Amino acid sequence: MRRETTIFLTLFLSTLLFASSYLPNMRPVSAAVTSWEETLPYPMEDHCTCSLVKTIDGSYAIATTSYTSVESSFDFQFFKISSLGSVERSQSYGTQWSDDASIIIQTDDGGYAIGGLSSGRNSAGDYQYEFLLIKIGSSGEKEWEKTFTQINQGAALLVKTDTGGFAIAGSQENSDSTSSICLIKIDSSGNTQWNKCYPSGYTVYTRALINTADGGYAIASAASNDTDTFSLMIVTDSSGNSQWNKTYSGNGENSPSSIVQNSDGGYTLAGSIEQTAGTENSQANSYSNDAWLLRIDSSGNQQWSQTYSQPNGGMAADSLILTEDGGYAFAGYVETDRPTMYSGFETDFCLVKLDSSGGVEWSKTYGGERRNIANSLIQAQDGGYLIAGTKDNFGNEDLEYYVMLVKTDEQGEDSLTNLNLKTSSLSPDLTPSSNPNLWSTIENTVIFNGWILICIVIAVVASTVIVAIVFVRKYKTKINPQAS
Repeated sequence: MRRETTIFLTLFLSTLLFASSYLPNMRPVSAAVTSWEETLPYPMEDHCTCSLVKTIDGSYAIATTSYTSVESSFDFQFFKISSLGSVERSQSYGTQWSDDASIIIQTDDGGYAIGGLSSGRNSAGDYQYEFLLIKIGSSGEKEWEKTFTQINQGAALLVKTDTGGFAIAGSQENSDSTSSICLIKIDSSGNTQWNKCYPSGYTVYTRALINTADGGYAIASAASNDTDTFSLMIVTDSSGNSQWNKTYSGNGENSPSSIVQNSDGGYTLAGSIEQTAGTENSQANSYSNDAWLLRIDSSGNQQWSQTYSQPNGGMAADSLILTEDGGYAFAGYVETDRPTMYSGFETDFCLVKLDSSGGVEWSKTYGGERRNIANSLIQAQDGGYLIAGTKDNFGNEDLEYYVMLVKTDEQGEDSLTNLNLKTSSLSPDLTPSSNPNLWSTIENTVIFNGWILICIVIAVVASTVIVAIVFVRKYKTKINPQAS
């Protein structure tokens, strides 16, 4: 009996040990990774911003800008998208002016807040810009709208606060042609609690706003003077008091588009930087930029800076996220060798996966025709990625623009091709990195490796049953020797 018990415990514990080492790396059976691509059949305003957010019910919401029935006028456009890319709801919101959406967030009550710049002629006949914020309910009904005249320049930015309200940010043009960066704290009904403006001495266009881990805010902007364009970073406390601000210039003009806070309290900015002399491109292209990442510590001191270039021409990083494995991913555009029907070259979406040091793990492109420009990226619940942007197309002899969505698996599949990327640190030393130039496709659903878990369970049950049978037979033989 001791022998059978030992065998049983050995088999059982070995199987459990194997299963426990495997299970942490597995996703639930219901979370099969899907890949798809959709172009929404609703004309947009030019290559406008598409802001993308995951919703609490497992789907997605998008804010962008659409044409209205009024000539040369635009509205905020809202889409609710299922997890497989179908449009569940589409609705426009706006004022009598032209309204350009740049950001959407989901609110704690299941609704949404959409922000952007509104422009039109005021009562004096002068053209005016202001921040427009519209709050809608979970079913799409408009609950309230507010305007903020302090913000009249740059991207209109919005985040939730830990008190249930919002913080908005943007630029304000001053009388001397310089800009101030404005940060406004409002409650859940849109009423102003405080506002702060930070004179910069430059012309500034705000590009990104995030909550910081200590309850404050970080704002990244593109700043310029008479000779240069560079990045400007401001970090505040929870009351909007400036903690520090720094500019980042040199090695060519640069501009940030996105920012994340790292687990160590520092920050990483993503955007574009002017291509340096010696960059090899296959044609004289209209985009002379490389994608660019800058990592800084919690005080704003540079830790590393990396550029990412590709042989067909220009490239930019428009949306940066932290990934579940501790690295980064960014989406943007890459220039192709396909000439357009008007001027320049066509572009494709790009998705680049990086490790925590900015090294390239893989890179993909999506599109294949016309100009495709990505500007929003999220990591989906299944570990894949969803990219939103715009593509243009000729329809009825006019150039039209549409929202394009690309959903990939964890490795970015569903792509046209891998990119031949070269990464360079902004120092005399270069660190080349490239991927094979392979064309690839993927089925709509990737087979889930949960079958391995099922086999493990079956093996445990089978071994338990076998050992139990042997044990029972041996036990009967022991108490009734003549039965054998």
